[in-house]
Amino acid sequence: MQTATVAAHEKHRAMSAVTMHRQISAGSVQGGLFWATRRAKKATVVKQRTMNAQQRSEQRANLAQIQAIRRANGSRLGPLRGIPALGPGAVVQGLSHLDRARLDLDTNRTRGMSR
Repeated sequence: MQTATVAAHEKHRAMSAVTMHRQISAGSVQGGLFWATRRAKKATVVKQRTMNAQQRSEQRANLAQIQAIRRANGSRLGPLRGIPALGPGAVVQGLSHLDRARLDLDTNRTRGMSR
């Protein structure tokens, strides 16, 4: 039952593609190609969404790094002189530009952020 409705739907989509896009009026094969590429694009979008899970985990690791730095500095981000690795001019990898501004490694002080 459902497969028949799906087939009818696909046929309607192919027909509307041929009518809408006059340049694909070379026959049903090219119309089918149009929808195949359309479907492939949608599939790649879904794939991209699953790949963002890896980026999310990387982000979580970066956040953990930031929180570790903050914990070492006390509840409020005070001077960083206690950590030798984070001296003035130190390069902290994996931090966003906002967190770099918050750390403000060049002057060893916070930039007016109380957090």
